[in-house]
Amino acid sequence: MSKEGWLAVIKGGSALLAMVLIWRLVETALLMGIDGVMFFIGVAAIAGLGGYQIRWVIDAVRSTISSKSKEE
Repeated sequence: MSKEGWLAVIKGGSALLAMVLIWRLVETALLMGIDGVMFFIGVAAIAGLGGYQIRWVIDAVRSTISSKSKEE
């Protein structure tokens, strides 16, 4: 197999592995009762996601904080 072929296999395998790891992390977080917003902040920080995803996390945190302050 050529170098390009091996690189394609490695890239495809790493994406699949990342999806499986995220799935297992989500499943564990839900079973442990971890807050979803805090979990996805950690995922975004670890994965180094782009601006759109980070913006979504910030908006989710703001809405959670504002809804909790309205309840009080």
